[in-house]
Amino acid sequence: MNTGAEIRTFKGHKKWVSSVAFSPDGNILASASADKTAIFWNLTTGEILDTFKHDDEIRSIAFSPSGDIFATGSNDMSIKLWLVGNKEQLCILRGHANDIRYIAFDPTEKLLASSSYNNDIIL
Repeated sequence: MNTGAEIRTFKGHKKWVSSVAFSPDGNILASASADKTAIFWNLTTGEILDTFKHDDEIRSIAFSPSGDIFATGSNDMSIKLWLVGNKEQLCILRGHANDIRYIAFDPTEKLLASSSYNNDIIL
């Protein structure tokens, strides 16, 4: 039964949180913040599992459908792709001429879409 009651509060970011995403397996909550970090939280305990960094505010986060890859989009005009299991940074994607606002994987994991404040969408 849904009661609408608060289950847990996650505290750890130093500035406002801009985006959140659940891992596909439902074990991790990821948050992105103006403090230039993304945090992985243990959904059961609320503990911090990992922290990921950019050179500027992180505005958007997304898990790939398989949950193997995690993407962060930032005001530094880059998208970083990370391996979820070992926190390894796979690559940095560039191409936007303005701050990145949103990112999303397609269901087949062949494409990543991103949008920015100058009205561009890049695949």
